[in-house]
Order: sequence, then structure tokens, then C-alpha cells
Amino acid sequence: MGRKRKTRRKRLEDIRLELARPFEHEGRLVDLLDRQRALLKALDLDKDEAGSRSTDAANERLAA
Repeated sequence: MGRKRKTRRKRLEDIRLELARPFEHEGRLVDLLDRQRALLKALDLDKDEAGSRSTDAANERLAA
């Protein structure tokens, strides 16, 4: 087996090991995504119905 082939095989093995490891910041990411969802939900509560309808109508005109 050539030297390049050994190097590539080792690199492939290293990549597979790296892919098998858990994401080290997963907890923080989940917390931030939860916070983002809460903020988006809160922002939707602040919209008045008349403002939402006019925004929807404007979007429909742009889409046409």
C-alpha cells in the first residue's frame, strides 16, 4: 500500500471518529433555539389583527 493511501485511510478513520462524537455545544444550542421560539411567539402576540391583515394583503400583492 502506498504512502498516500495510508494517509488517506488514516484521515478517513479520523473523520469517522469525529463524526461519531456528540456536538459539544448541543445544550447551549437547544437553549438558544428555545429562547428564539419564545421571542418569536411573543412578537406574534404584539401584532394587532388589522396590522396583520394589511401586511398579508401587501404580501399577496407582491406575490402576484
